[in-house]
Order: sequence, then structure tokens, then C-alpha cells
Amino acid sequence: MKQKIIRFFTTNLLFKLVSLGFAVVLWIYVSLGQTESEVPAKVSVETKNLSRSLIRTSDLPNELEIKVRGPRTVLRGIRDRQLRYVIDLMGALPGPMVAKVYAPKIEGLSNGAKVTEIVPSQIQITISERKNKTVRVNPIFRGKPSEGLEVLGTLVEPELVEISGAKEEVDLLTEVDTEIIDLTGHGKTFTVEVGLDLINRHVEAVNDQSVKITVQIGEPNISRIFYGIPIEVRNCATECRLNRAELDVQLEGAQAPLLQLTPNELKLVLDAGGLEPGGTYEVVPDLKVPEGMGFRKVNMPPVKVTILDQAKKSGKKKIK
Repeated sequence: MKQKIIRFFTTNLLFKLVSLGFAVVLWIYVSLGQTESEVPAKVSVETKNLSRSLIRTSDLPNELEIKVRGPRTVLRGIRDRQLRYVIDLMGALPGPMVAKVYAPKIEGLSNGAKVTEIVPSQIQITISERKNKTVRVNPIFRGKPSEGLEVLGTLVEPELVEISGAKEEVDLLTEVDTEIIDLTGHGKTFTVEVGLDLINRHVEAVNDQSVKITVQIGEPNISRIFYGIPIEVRNCATECRLNRAELDVQLEGAQAPLLQLTPNELKLVLDAGGLEPGGTYEVVPDLKVPEGMGFRKVNMPPVKVTILDQAKKSGKKKIK
């Protein structure tokens, strides 16, 4: 009997030792895996089902911080999972509300994991009425063009945009700024497409609209007066008499071409067509400048013109 027992333990001894070692390792692995522990995790926060006539005006916390308890095998890798908590806003009304966080509604947890702590345990939410409104676009600039040049004007397309957002904020807006447009180093007119600056507002552009801004850059404008420009009358049915035969003309424009312009290149034309005989009228003459020159007339006074019933000779100067 004693020999049988000895043979049992000594026969295939290596195989039995390996089997015993494997069993011990397996037992340790299972035992440790069933040991409970507690680990921290982060949960993203979202909302759903808010009416399109409303808008959320309070910020949600970036994430919830939770502690989860359970077997190690269950908790393994929980920090790498995408956990989220969704707040259902169906039926919400304008005003403040409190959403309590319920552990069973946290999505992404494995069976066997138990939430022991949630921070914060409730979330403050404010809901406002949504309102649409059309406002003007205000371009915002930074820097200066190249030396000796300046911004002569801007063209905004479109000039008006539709915005949508919290009623109390939209009511206060009459215009909306663009993103910053850098003028530094620009030496000629350019066009750029930019978005609207609605950061830190509970307002958005309808259709995520962007705008096109054309910035006119050139030499600084100057003002110059041209004295004694004669008035030419056209389309006078009978005889026309003016209270003055010439005018002083003040122009604004780019410095170089305006300094090169001569009085002989300017024409003042008074169109008497459509003026009834027997009356006196005040008419602003039309200024003709060389083609392609973008000058602006300033303070052009009207001229009194009398249309006689029939042509008469008089001692006064007659202009036809």
C-alpha cells in the first residue's frame, strides 16, 4: 500500500508539477479578478429633444466625475470607454430647471459595475425662447495697409444677415461683427470671406452664413476746389436764363489723379428738358469728369433757371 502511494506521487512527476502550477496560477487569477475595487471615471453630458422654438442658454458641465465599484475584471479599461449621460428636454419650458443625475441612465457601463459617487449630482439648466432677426454686418479690422495708403471704403455682401438665438440677446442686437480682418501689409484692394463673430453668445447665423468683404485700399483722399467752371444748358425749349453762369466745384478723390486734373477737363451740364416754360426752377447741374476717374463732388449748390415763354433778347447774358 505504501509503495502504491509512493508510485502515485513519483510517476510522471514533471507533468503533475506543471499541472499543479497551472491550477495555482488560475486560482490566483480568478480570485484577484473577483476582488472588488473602486475606480474614477468621466462621463460626457448631452441634451436631446429640445423644442426648435427654444434654446438652452446655460452651459453644461464638460463632464461628470463618477466613482465606479465592481470586480476588477468588470472595471478593467473603464477609463478608456466613452461614457455619456443624456438629459431629455422634451416638454421643457422657458426658465430655469434642475436635472438630477441618475446613475442607471449613465450609458456605457458594464454589467456588474456600480456607481458609488456622482459629481455634480444635479445640473442647472436655463431655457429661453428662440427668436430670429435680420441685422446689419459690421466688418472688424486690425492693422494698417502699406505705408502711404489707407482704407478708402468697404463693400459688404450681404449687408444684412439673419440670426437666431435667445430672445433676450437677439433683441439687443442691431448689428453683428465679423471675424477680424487683418489689413497689415495690404497694398491694393482685396476681397476676403469671413465668418461672423458670435462667440460667447447664445446666437447663431441662420445657415451658418459667411460674408464677403471687399476692402478698397489706395492713396489718401484729398479735397480740391476748381473755380469758375462754366454751366452748359441743354434741351431748353425756348430761352433759359440762369442766376449764375458758372460755379466753383469742390471734388474729393485720390491725391495723385486729383492734382493732375485741370479745370478744362470738367463740365457742368444743366438739363432743362422737361421744365415747363414760364417757370423758375432750382436745378443742380450734372458734373462730367474724365472717364474712369472716381471723384466725388462736394457741396454742389443748385442753380436757378427761368424758362421764358418765348425767346427774347435782353441785356442779360443768355446761355443756350
